[in-house]
Amino acid sequence: MPLIPGAFAAGLLLLPWLPWMPPSWLLPGLAVLVPCCLCWSRLWPLWSLFCGIGAGVLLMQPDLAQWRLPPDPGQVREISGTVIDLPRDQGRSRVFLFRPDRQAGDALPRRILVRWFQPPVEVAAGSRWQLPLRLQSPVAQRNPGSVDMERHYRGLRIGAIGRVQSDGDYWLLGPAKGLHAWREELGTALRQRIDGTDGSSLAVALLVGDRQFISAELRDTLVKTGTAHLIAISGLHVGLVAATAWGLSAALWRGLFRFHHWQIPARMAGIPPALCAATVYAAMAGFALPTQRALVMLLVAMLLLASRRLRRGWIALLLALVGVLLLDPLASLTPGFWLSFGAVVSLFLLLANRPLTPPPWITFVRVQVALLFALLPLTLFWFGRTAWLSPLANLAAVPLVGGLVVPLLMLGAVLLPVWDAAGTFLLQWAAWLLETLNLLLAGGVRLLDAPQRPVPPFWLFLITGPAALLVLLPLGPMRRLCALLLLLLPVLWQPAVPPEGRATITVLDLGHAQASVVRTRHQTLLFDTGATRHRAALAGALRESGIRSVDVLVTSNARAGSIGGAGVLDPLVDRKLGVNADRACDEQPAWQWDGVDFRFLDAGHGNDCLLQIEANGERMLLAHGVTSTTLRRASGLPAVDWLLAPAHGHRDAVSRAAAGALKPHTVIVPIDRHNRFGLPHESFEALWETQGARVLRTGEAGAIRIRLGEHEEARTWRGRATAWWRPMP
Repeated sequence: MPLIPGAFAAGLLLLPWLPWMPPSWLLPGLAVLVPCCLCWSRLWPLWSLFCGIGAGVLLMQPDLAQWRLPPDPGQVREISGTVIDLPRDQGRSRVFLFRPDRQAGDALPRRILVRWFQPPVEVAAGSRWQLPLRLQSPVAQRNPGSVDMERHYRGLRIGAIGRVQSDGDYWLLGPAKGLHAWREELGTALRQRIDGTDGSSLAVALLVGDRQFISAELRDTLVKTGTAHLIAISGLHVGLVAATAWGLSAALWRGLFRFHHWQIPARMAGIPPALCAATVYAAMAGFALPTQRALVMLLVAMLLLASRRLRRGWIALLLALVGVLLLDPLASLTPGFWLSFGAVVSLFLLLANRPLTPPPWITFVRVQVALLFALLPLTLFWFGRTAWLSPLANLAAVPLVGGLVVPLLMLGAVLLPVWDAAGTFLLQWAAWLLETLNLLLAGGVRLLDAPQRPVPPFWLFLITGPAALLVLLPLGPMRRLCALLLLLLPVLWQPAVPPEGRATITVLDLGHAQASVVRTRHQTLLFDTGATRHRAALAGALRESGIRSVDVLVTSNARAGSIGGAGVLDPLVDRKLGVNADRACDEQPAWQWDGVDFRFLDAGHGNDCLLQIEANGERMLLAHGVTSTTLRRASGLPAVDWLLAPAHGHRDAVSRAAAGALKPHTVIVPIDRHNRFGLPHESFEALWETQGARVLRTGEAGAIRIRLGEHEEARTWRGRATAWWRPMP
């Protein structure tokens, strides 16, 4: 009965999205309900649902115990362990996954993401080290339109982030060895034998799963053409390798069957070689979690093939889903999980119990077009983008990469130790094919781009998700047309704009930097841009609000945390004010947009960008870009409701007289919580406490959004999504 495994899988799927962790006694406690279920069969699905939640709770208990860091997470600890992945460069830092040695009494997670700034030695995969690490929970900045890095870290089972202290002693305890050392050696050998082109970087990504050498332009091309799955060793490639091995083994077995009277069918004889080939290819990716999920699904598919029970494909799919979730209860936090199972479900609906079209290429085209529409809600919800070129691009890319390039890479890697010339020839041929494919994809992007769009709300996904599956069913042309029209809703959806006389102000969470987005009904002002590294967060915030151009950019000072991202925004900006701009702030007269008043206050110090915004009698003062002495000397300040604090809450930022004049009910400090400067200063917070004002820090609250003119509380991004696996800031 598919309802029972479906309910069990639903319980496992539901667990990561609960705001609190259920008690550990849930699963044993459900045993008392078994007699009730035996008497009333309708309780079995509900019992299976709770059993799924309880099983997930028990499986997560070891991780929960290790996620709890010691009382002083900022202390430096000498930790020994092994590098368990391919190290990669991020700017001037070396980043790698580190598995600590098991030591009695140590509450350390199984995986630590280590950042080593300008390491004086080479860090190799598979090597053992003793490192002086300063650990912290995997807390990430939370901004609208940006990737949820906390969810990403938990999905990869990263329990802490460690930074190597340059003043500490480090020791190499053991040389590089094992699977990951072999992967790194293979990738190095591949790069030495192939020219440094985009094709070579794709070849390294396909063979050993090392994507750090792929350029930003190539990544953008792959995303816009819907072929980004080609650079990940996951379900598609593992399945293609297994299918190739199965087909070759089955054909060879049929040839041998003519001379021997073996009773094993060819479809059964091809299963062991297919599983072995898939396992070897997954090992090249270091048995990453996506490849583990792919192996589980492949095992179920092979069992289905051996049993000839094609009509029970749905039960097999549910069993594969249960197996994947038991292997990794947090798998549903990753987009790859949903896209993989979404694609499999779509293929079941499209091809099950239907005769295949005689020409195989027609079936392949039909599948690619169907997958575009079937996965459209998922791609919009996770990535805010729809690759309209994906059917045409995958029509060429999937057979080329899966049927030719990957076998060439694997055969070339096998031949390298025994016949270097032949192995190098095959690897270079594969890289040339990938380079040619990249040129074709880049040409397609120039013809039809796929710009990112605002991510639609979850309730819209719940409506369009079933509609996407209905498109695949034989419901007749009119019903399919209605389902397709429903799919246009997330494509055409745009976020709401403020009404006339109101403004929306979003203070971004950028750590020791600042940027604020002010939007009225038809106009946009950007106050500071953060540092250069924050350009992705800034672009995501603009996209989330449906903003395609900035009418006014205010750069309040020349510090890197305020002006670093200005150069990236030049094509979007109409007019600039402030430092290094066309006009200084004190030269700009007051103006009005859509019934909202803007005015720079004169603090008597020249180009001080103190911007006051007033909407429907509610005022906010943006002062985070001025010097720490400006509000200590300024006089005649008006009363405001909201204050964006200057100098990140420095102790000399605001005088008592200025605080008494401003009288805000809420003070926002753009600063990360665990910063090395100890900001905001204790005296700064004490000053506002005596004034009865509330102090909000972006490091604790995430991005903060204020609907100015509505006279309501601020919305915080960290308060919007709560879950038991999220670390405390």
